[in-house]
Amino acid sequence: MLRRRGRIRVSGRLRNQNVPATPAPRGGGTASDDALVTLRDQVLPATVGKVPGVSYAVTGDTAGLYDDVHELHSSLPVVFAFVAALAFVLLLAAFRSLAIPLVSIGRVMID
Repeated sequence: MLRRRGRIRVSGRLRNQNVPATPAPRGGGTASDDALVTLRDQVLPATVGKVPGVSYAVTGDTAGLYDDVHELHSSLPVVFAFVAALAFVLLLAAFRSLAIPLVSIGRVMID
């Protein structure tokens, strides 16, 4: 699943360690995402997570892109609700009728 590359770097007083590893399925996609999820949810908690007082994180291009995509997907409904509410208020102010904003926003949501 992971290939080690480089050297393990340890900072002074053993406060920080960097263990470089490259996911075996290179190039992104679902295979890299699956390797990342396995690393975060199974491998690290079963190894490093059992050491008291130790925290860990997974960084890099794959982890950053995965986190960004999931953050966008989780905030998308809030953005849609905000835009629909703003459109409703603007259409209500422009046409002074409840029917036009409701029908307009309803049609946009259906399409």
